[in-house]
Amino acid sequence: MTDWSAVAARAAEGGVRTPMMVVDAAAVWRNVARAAGAIAEAGWEWRAHVKTARTEWAIRMLVAYGVTRVKAATIGEADAAARAGAVDVLLALPAVGPLVRDLAEVARRHPGTRFSALVDDPLALGDWSEAGELAAMIDVDTGMHRTGIDVGDVDRVVSLAAALARKGVPFAGLHTYDGHLAAREVAERRDQVEWQAERIDVLVAAMEGAGHGVPEIVLGATHTLDEHLATHRARPGGPVLSAGAGTLVYGDARSAERFVADGNAPYEPAAAVLTRVVSRGSGRATVDAGATAVQTDAGAPHAVVVHPAGLRPYPPSQEHLVLHGEAPPLGAVVVLVPRHVDTALSQFSAVAVLHEDGRVTHETVVGRH
Repeated sequence: MTDWSAVAARAAEGGVRTPMMVVDAAAVWRNVARAAGAIAEAGWEWRAHVKTARTEWAIRMLVAYGVTRVKAATIGEADAAARAGAVDVLLALPAVGPLVRDLAEVARRHPGTRFSALVDDPLALGDWSEAGELAAMIDVDTGMHRTGIDVGDVDRVVSLAAALARKGVPFAGLHTYDGHLAAREVAERRDQVEWQAERIDVLVAAMEGAGHGVPEIVLGATHTLDEHLATHRARPGGPVLSAGAGTLVYGDARSAERFVADGNAPYEPAAAVLTRVVSRGSGRATVDAGATAVQTDAGAPHAVVVHPAGLRPYPPSQEHLVLHGEAPPLGAVVVLVPRHVDTALSQFSAVAVLHEDGRVTHETVVGRH
């Protein structure tokens, strides 16, 4: 595990400007090795969601472990993933309007990489006239109710596959995401994943029966990874099964809490925000890491203080965060692990990567748009 107290001491000695996000390279290697090993052992591929990594350094690390299929949340992420060596990049967002043209332009800059985007409505295909060689994955809703065609609406999915064929858009497979199960108990997650598997099997059979072979199925999220690996079995000649997990690359406080609650903590937080005490009072310290450094979208507390111990964060304001407890000295470095690493990353233009040999490299945060 990362010694965050040592990181804080090193930052204080070096006069590090705050707030700053730091990443422990050794912890990232451990997380990636564990995940890649478990996924490969199950006979799956890992289509890692790089919105939770957002540096070319981290994407290159994934590629080094054979993770060459990735998901991206933005055009910038898709472009960076191709530069970092990914050979198959999925824009995990229904592509509508100029987004199709923008992704096609990225594809033209990287002819050695295959690009695809999500589709869940045949009306969107009117925007695909200039899509070039872009492929499409049909987005299937397994309960998140955010995007996608309901997994039980087999006719609509088959109809959309037929529309893709008429349009000449290559069909890349089916995409699912079940982030809504993250906070559920293990038994309920397992039941829900089994429910999904039954319906996906029906859907794939109908697709194949209609002449639409399914090349790949993207399944699950970080917190349902184990359940999916245990439930779905790849079959010879059938679709490639790929895991859509991403958060475990850097980890975050919310993930750590849930893994511990499951009685299983294979992944560790590898990213933290360094901040500094700028004001002190009775039973409180104020640091320079408010909502401009750590977002609150994952609920309260939006971060966990891992150094020094005993401080509890209260809701932040724009640039201030009040911590309750025994106040450290003025100017002391405080280390926060974000509850949600994705949105914390988006607040920074670069992260400092701490390497095992003592080097520190500053890596640009890519794809914020």
